[in-house]
Amino acid sequence: MKIAYLCEDSQIPIMGVKGASIHIREVINALIKLNHEVFVITTNKGAEDHKNDQYKICEVSPFTSKKLGSDLRMSLTSNKFYKKARILFNNIKPDLIYERYELYGSAGMKLAQKFNIPLMLEVNAALLWGPKRRLNFRPLARYVENNIFKSAGAIIITTDNLRDYVIRKGVDKNKVFEVPDGVDSEKFNPEISGIPIRKKYKLEKKQVVGFVGSLSKRQGLSLLLDAAEKCKQQIPDIHFLIVGEGFEEHKLKKLVKNNKLENIVTFTGAVSHNDIPAYIAAMDITVLPNMSIYSSPVKIFEYMAMSKPIIAPAQGQMNRFFENEKEILLIKPGNQEQLASNIIRLFNDSALKKRLGSNARHKATNSYTWNHNAKRILEIYRTIHSSNSHI
Repeated sequence: MKIAYLCEDSQIPIMGVKGASIHIREVINALIKLNHEVFVITTNKGAEDHKNDQYKICEVSPFTSKKLGSDLRMSLTSNKFYKKARILFNNIKPDLIYERYELYGSAGMKLAQKFNIPLMLEVNAALLWGPKRRLNFRPLARYVENNIFKSAGAIIITTDNLRDYVIRKGVDKNKVFEVPDGVDSEKFNPEISGIPIRKKYKLEKKQVVGFVGSLSKRQGLSLLLDAAEKCKQQIPDIHFLIVGEGFEEHKLKKLVKNNKLENIVTFTGAVSHNDIPAYIAAMDITVLPNMSIYSSPVKIFEYMAMSKPIIAPAQGQMNRFFENEKEILLIKPGNQEQLASNIIRLFNDSALKKRLGSNARHKATNSYTWNHNAKRILEIYRTIHSSNSHI
C-alpha cells in the first residue's frame, strides 16, 4: 500500500530532535517495516543528519512573513501545500493519506476529496486554544477546523483527553481512535552501556537523575531544580543530567547559578535521537517533572524500554496507562516535596528501583512499541476503507 504522510506544521522538522519529529519518523519507519511504501510532504524537512534511504521527502516552503499575520500565513501555506501535493498525487496516487493536523491545514481534506482517498487525521493537541500561535481570526480558524475534522474518515488522537475536544466538533465518536506515542524497543534496551556518557561528563561516581526532552515551561524543569537542593542534602553524590534544548534553557541555567547548583547539574544541549539511548543508559533514575494533559510523552516510553525507574506527574496518560508503584512512581503535579522525596526514596531502595525498571520494560515492549502503533493504524485504515467501499 502507498501512504502519503502530510505535515503542514512548519515548526516540526521531520529530520529533527523534537518529540514530534521523532514521533513522525518512527511511525513512518514502522509502517515501512510492515512492507508499505511511504512518501512525505512537509513544510519543514529539517537539517538534522538522519540516515534516510527508505522514503522520499518533498518540502513545500511555507510563507513566513509576520506582516501577513498567523491566520493568513497558515492559509496561504496550506493552499501552496495542496497545489504541490496535487501534482505529486497525479503521478503517484496513494491508497491512504495520513496527516498530522495543523491549524488551517486543509490540504489533506482537499486531496482526499479530489482523489477519493481515505484520510486519517492525527490530532496531537487542542491547537485552537493552545499557546502555539496568536490568531487574529479565531472564529474562522474554528470553522476551518470543524470542517477538516468532520471530513476525515478517522481521527487519531494521541491521548484520550483530546477525545471530547474532537467530538465537540461534530465528529462521530466511532471515528475517533486513541494511538499513543511509543518506542523502538530494540533501539532502546537495557543492554546499552552508559559508561561513555558518564565518562564524558565526569559522572562515573555519581548517582544520576536524568531528564530527556524539550526545555519548555510545561516540562516543569524549574520544579526539578528547586527539588535538587533537598536531594543533595540527603544524597551527597547526586547529579542531575538534563538532555535537550529549548526556550527555557537560559532561564534554567540562571536558576542553577542563582541557587549555586552548578556542581550538581549538567545541561548537555541538543543531542541526536540516535544517541539518546546511551544518555538514558547513563541515568539511574529518570524523571518527567510535569506535562500537559494533552501530552503523550515519547520520553516516558523510552525510559521504560531502557528499564529505568521513572517519576512522573499523576495526570493524563500517566494515570490511565500505568499503575503507581508498579511501573512508575506518580506524584501530584507541581509538588516539589513529592518529587524530591521520591528521588531520595529510589536511591535508598535498590529493590524498588529494580522492580520498577523491570516492570516498565515489560509494559513498554508488550504494549507501547511503534510496531504496535503502526499495526493499529492499519487496522483503523481497513475499517474505514471497508466502510467507504460499501457506500
